[in-house]
Amino acid sequence: MIGGSGRVLPAGSVVTFLPADGSDTVVFDEMTGRVHRLGGSAATIWASIDGTRTTGEIVETVAGVYDVDAEMVAADVVGVVGRFVELGLVLFEQ
Repeated sequence: MIGGSGRVLPAGSVVTFLPADGSDTVVFDEMTGRVHRLGGSAATIWASIDGTRTTGEIVETVAGVYDVDAEMVAADVVGVVGRFVELGLVLFEQ
């Protein structure tokens, strides 16, 4: 289960593009050739994944960005990180 104590690491095959015009973050997976557009909170979550943070720390970061309680964003962050794992964009390390 993707919980608060495991680290979230970007997969080695992903490249992130941050458009200068402030539009959606673009993540390219070199292994699959797939392009993923991330906007809003998904882009904030992606930007928080640096290989050193746990899911719980990412929850805290996102809560700080949006100035809300961590409890309000925890389920969404866990869901998005889980989707990133399913897509092979990140790895979850217990």
